[in-house]
Amino acid sequence: MKMWLKILMLAAIPPALVWLAALAGGIGFQPFPDAADYLALGGNLLTGFERNTAVPPGWRTPGYPALLWCFSFAGAKAYLWVNTIALYLIAVLLLRRAAEWRLRCGLLILLLAFSCGTTALAASALSETVFVLFLLLNLDLLRRREYELSGMMLGVAVLIRPAAVLLWVLELGFMAAVYRPDWRRLALFALTANLLVVGWCVRNYVVFDHFAYTSHSGRYWYYYKVGSAISIRTGEDFETVRSRLSAELPAEADEFAVDQAASRAAVKWISDNRGDFLTASAADLPNFWMPDVTGLLERVGLSAGNRGTLSVLRRSGLSAAFRHYFAGAPAVLSVAAALGCAVYGVILLLVAGGVLRLLLARHWAVLCAVVLLTGYFWLLPAGNLDWRFRMVVWPVLLLCAVYATGRRHNAAATALRGGESRNVRQDGAAPEN
Repeated sequence: MKMWLKILMLAAIPPALVWLAALAGGIGFQPFPDAADYLALGGNLLTGFERNTAVPPGWRTPGYPALLWCFSFAGAKAYLWVNTIALYLIAVLLLRRAAEWRLRCGLLILLLAFSCGTTALAASALSETVFVLFLLLNLDLLRRREYELSGMMLGVAVLIRPAAVLLWVLELGFMAAVYRPDWRRLALFALTANLLVVGWCVRNYVVFDHFAYTSHSGRYWYYYKVGSAISIRTGEDFETVRSRLSAELPAEADEFAVDQAASRAAVKWISDNRGDFLTASAADLPNFWMPDVTGLLERVGLSAGNRGTLSVLRRSGLSAAFRHYFAGAPAVLSVAAALGCAVYGVILLLVAGGVLRLLLARHWAVLCAVVLLTGYFWLLPAGNLDWRFRMVVWPVLLLCAVYATGRRHNAAATALRGGESRNVRQDGAAPEN
């Protein structure tokens, strides 16, 4: 009982800091462009969704807008209530797992609370925080061999962020290799994980005459992946390249047809320029680990106002991107960014230490799960990476960071190994979940 009370109290710290950040920057201030889409769709959920908004048909999925609509009674604060409740539940899940494994709960909550990216995203009308909650529920239920419920949670996560639409394939392979359930349970997991996806495809077919999940995936590959590769090869500004690629697509009112044309164009360019595409994708991989402090600084209103930093980063590297972003910046912004980067660097070293400890302790199933999850969200978007892609796996990586510091009460490392063995044999538990 005392442990649960401690968990419930500690879990309130990150949401409190999110509210402070939102109040400091202004409740209505949204520095991230995609926030406007979610707010518009949330207010129009039952009256046509995309219709009568600036959001193209099929561009977004309904998961996050539906949650915003549920909290529409809160007015302009609806997104804050949705995100902070989700963040509170994320903290409870992480602390519960840390307590079970005798990890340092206080350190874990400090790392989560002072994660600049976590605070910035939760203080904005963005879907990452809620997505992480359902992803963690998916992993926790999978760990407990509640496969059908796990699949349902993954399906909800995909309805919030389509980036996870193929994650069920990796999870299915992991289940088959590690837990070895009956094939019927594997089939049920696959079914429940994709039920909502198919349902939304049916909706798009009924409304727009296209059986497709979004009208964005082809253009994502064409504009961002191919566009980034061309920008790196030619040295042109990314926005210039993207505008040119957009102009080459057919001028149709049917957004799904345009997306299909973009998909074909992307496949053709990649097949004709495999070397350039792979080189650009590989060069983009370090950007997954870029510091997240500038997102929080912008959310609270501390910004140099220099746009196009990502384009400079991809074309000219980290040093040039920092010079571009901080050119003419006030001293307080530079100092805050330096401190944030220093803290992030320490956390990143702890994450690496935790992964190394898992390797040395031969926790192969745990290590495999961490690598698969991180690799999915790292490699699939390669060519268009920034810190936001990392944030969806950041809570799992924070558990690794805390694991690097050892366990409470001088518990021996063998205790974790024994706990993992019991979990894998009895209920499929795995520390990374």
